[in-house]
Amino acid sequence: MSKPDGSVDLMSDGAVATITINNPAKRNSFNSAMMGQLAAAGRSVQENEDIACVVLRGSGNAFCAGLDFDTLTADLESPDYFADLDSRFTEAIGALERVAVPVIAEIHGGCMGGGVQLAMAADIRIAAVSARLGIPAARFGIVYPLPGLQALTRLGGGAAVKHLLWSGEPIDAMEAQRIGWFDSVQDDANVGGYVAALASQIASYPGETVKAYKSILDGLAGAVPMDDLAPARDRANRIPQLTARLRAVRDKRKS
Repeated sequence: MSKPDGSVDLMSDGAVATITINNPAKRNSFNSAMMGQLAAAGRSVQENEDIACVVLRGSGNAFCAGLDFDTLTADLESPDYFADLDSRFTEAIGALERVAVPVIAEIHGGCMGGGVQLAMAADIRIAAVSARLGIPAARFGIVYPLPGLQALTRLGGGAAVKHLLWSGEPIDAMEAQRIGWFDSVQDDANVGGYVAALASQIASYPGETVKAYKSILDGLAGAVPMDDLAPARDRANRIPQLTARLRAVRDKRKS
């Protein structure tokens, strides 16, 4: 049951945490309170060493429609209101981006406006066939946040982003996968199970190994020199779990 004004809910099941955007009456759009809750959820997950994977999802029939329109237009007379709101939303998403463990976005229904920026903050985006991705910002004269544009361009290329923004029309899940914005598309009935199985598999690996992969791959994507990333690999490859797992496989092969 969602709260009347919407909420961002964090729950844990073993080593897997789930962050749910819970405002289905408004297609899971964000108000000011929800921005703070998203930031708090990101910090909480980051501080919890028992969490090995995070699932990000929306309740009801949509993933996220971005900023709530009533919140977006609450104080248009103030010249700084929109810029402040935009900054707070981007910072809340930034708390999710700083999580050291993998984040999987489970996307169904509408993924619109700021919801696209939220989805791009995840490491992997698994979409239902029903998913639609769109950014109607240009229709209102809004220039989309730079971190969101950077992520979209990195994954799909500048021409695809221009077409998405200038057409203002949403694209379906298969097209978003072809471009590179969705990583996998599953039947609506199966997407939740697929994401749960993937999260469980990731959580079964040694935590230092998973964290090292995330930091190294993000570093490589950001053009960080390999010499600067090598220590993370070296540390991960010295953990006791690695030796124990290899020994177990060796012993099993000998038996």
